[in-house]
Amino acid sequence: MSDEVQPSFAAAFVARALQGNFSDLRRPEVMTELLMSMPIVVAYAGALVLGTRNWRKRRFLQVVNVSLNAYEPRAKTASKRFYFRTLSELQLADILPPVGARKLRRAATRTSKEAPIITLDHRTSTWIANNTIANQLSSMCAGGFLARDMGLPHETAWYVMCLTAESTNDARTHKIRAMLMKESTLRMFAEDNKECEDVMRPSFVDNPSHKARYELMKWIAKEYVAATDPTKVHEVPPPGIFDRIRYDPSALHIKGDPRFFRIELASAV
Repeated sequence: MSDEVQPSFAAAFVARALQGNFSDLRRPEVMTELLMSMPIVVAYAGALVLGTRNWRKRRFLQVVNVSLNAYEPRAKTASKRFYFRTLSELQLADILPPVGARKLRRAATRTSKEAPIITLDHRTSTWIANNTIANQLSSMCAGGFLARDMGLPHETAWYVMCLTAESTNDARTHKIRAMLMKESTLRMFAEDNKECEDVMRPSFVDNPSHKARYELMKWIAKEYVAATDPTKVHEVPPPGIFDRIRYDPSALHIKGDPRFFRIELASAV
């Protein structure tokens, strides 16, 4: 047996084509091979074009940006400040199966300024997506949970999470974002913004480019407070997807409204 490496069909065909020899195209087996390769070529070219377009538009829906939103008193003043920081960026392909990732990306394209929270075609699917990302957040707090279990110094707090995809031109990049805010802070944020629902308090925001995020969190806070009001029972749009809201403070999510997900996080001190 010869140790000489034999060229592949593609290599041999390209070599002859570069020499201007296309006589092989008259052979049925060559045409069959080329036709069988066409779907791969078309798929690659389509992915390249789509990827280039998304890059230019700064549209990265294959990424989940986990963002901590904070609202706290300013030092030495009576005013407060709103800011946010990225905790992590997750690749959808690493945390969801292909079917789930595709459903989440498709749902992200259906958001609007009036309804920025991502909801999938079924509330169970929305819960699965939220729960999967919440598990990733929980794993980031492994040290805190172990410290609690060992009786060591630690701090815990309940946070509210929801998935969004900004559809406004104010967003610098378009990603799936897991918005995270401490539950007590979210309620305080909603209370402080009751009297200025149509305007932004400039003193709250350090960076003018953060106005879109401020407005988004103001909307989320208002919706969450309304959804968890124990004195009210009302429908959550769109009809037919969610059941009536039943708020259970000890539940990980708002029963009947899977848009919001409550998660306990821990940190060792």
